[in-house]
Amino acid sequence: MKNNSSFRKELFLRRLKIAAFIIIPAGLMVAAGFFIYKWEGFRITSIDVSGNIVIRSEDMILASQKMADGSFYGQLLGGNHIFAWKGFPTGDLSDEMFRLAAVSGSVDMEGRRVDIKVRERKESAAWCVVPSEEGDPKKCFWMDDEGYLFAVGPDAEGVLIRVVNDRSGRDLNIKDKPLSEGEMENFRKISSIFSDLGWVVSDISLNDALSGELTATFPSGQKMMFDLSIDPSFGVPVIRSLVESGEWPRVEYLDLRIDGKGFYKLK
Repeated sequence: MKNNSSFRKELFLRRLKIAAFIIIPAGLMVAAGFFIYKWEGFRITSIDVSGNIVIRSEDMILASQKMADGSFYGQLLGGNHIFAWKGFPTGDLSDEMFRLAAVSGSVDMEGRRVDIKVRERKESAAWCVVPSEEGDPKKCFWMDDEGYLFAVGPDAEGVLIRVVNDRSGRDLNIKDKPLSEGEMENFRKISSIFSDLGWVVSDISLNDALSGELTATFPSGQKMMFDLSIDPSFGVPVIRSLVESGEWPRVEYLDLRIDGKGFYKLK
């Protein structure tokens, strides 16, 4: 039998091995963590923004830094740590700054630089909500090609900016889509008809959102009526026929609200 002294020595060595097995890896992990936290080679030195036109780079950097600060690694290691920018939540930026159509971010580990590429929404038309009470101001927004209202727009008069006056009585705000996908597609086609013919429009009115009836008024006072649920392309031959025959200046209105049929009235 082992004497007590030998037994205690063997027990001590066994416990020492167990402690070393636990402490050494833990110590290495702590040291590695401290190194990752403190080493300047993991700290971002610059943030570059490209592709922005309206949004200021300073605002993009501030919003991005706020996102990085609030991330898991940002809270653990600091918002300027390179790990806080890995897997950067660019979708959250688009939600916060809705003028952004798309954002992508990449990290240059060697240069310790963050590159943020931006694509902004482009102004397709101004969409103005006309109040039901006389004297109240309009609420005007910029609308992009996808049909989203994405920024405060101008209460424009005249023909330089295509403006839709929404008199349906509904309330709209940024991030809303006043038209369905199909209606927006037909609205684009209506706009293309005017552009292809080189015509300017002084007023575009939507009186009823449910019926989708749109009326375009020209500077001469002539009107064209559309149903946004109907593809307006069938009306192009009718319009060209009236133009080529010389009767267009005499047209009081052209009604294209019935699919495949155009009705017009001469002055």
